[in-house]
Amino acid sequence: MRGLIVITGIDAAVAGLAVAVHQAILWRQSGYWPTIPFSDLWFALGGAAPDMLRLHGVEGIMAQLLDQPLCVVLFLGGACVAWIGAERARRPWTGI
Repeated sequence: MRGLIVITGIDAAVAGLAVAVHQAILWRQSGYWPTIPFSDLWFALGGAAPDMLRLHGVEGIMAQLLDQPLCVVLFLGGACVAWIGAERARRPWTGI
């Protein structure tokens, strides 16, 4: 299970790098950097609008997250998931 978490995190980080490379190729072709916000992926996957979340300030955090570039969110999120999975794998004595 821990290996699956690490692989999923690495896959998300690589997807973030792939989005950045795709944007760079489009930038070289057209001359301007095409911004792809995280909200495009969020709403395409059926995510709820931030104003629908009523949990003590979560809607503000989510609204700011949706405005961030997709490549950054995927890379940092994937790197964090892979790091957490790798740290859990280094502690076999916890029994989890």
